Amino acid sequence: MIDPLDSELLRKSVNSYSTSQSDVVPYITDLIRSVDFSKATNQSAGNVLKHNMTLTEKLPEWIAEIKQKYS
Repeated sequence: MIDPLDSELLRKSVNSYSTSQSDVVPYITDLIRSVDFSKATNQSAGNVLKHNMTLTEKLPEWIAEIKQKYS
């Protein structure tokens, strides 16, 4: 599950995502900035920095899955 991200920005990122560059997430910096750690459903990372690092690692996989599923 992805934490509460800016939904419009997430839509824009998924629409701009290219499977030919699967490791590049469009607007990733803005997406990471949009996360409110206090509202995150999974805070197991323990702090904002580790949470954002995990999110940065997982976003390419998740967006690729969403793009494939809904495109």
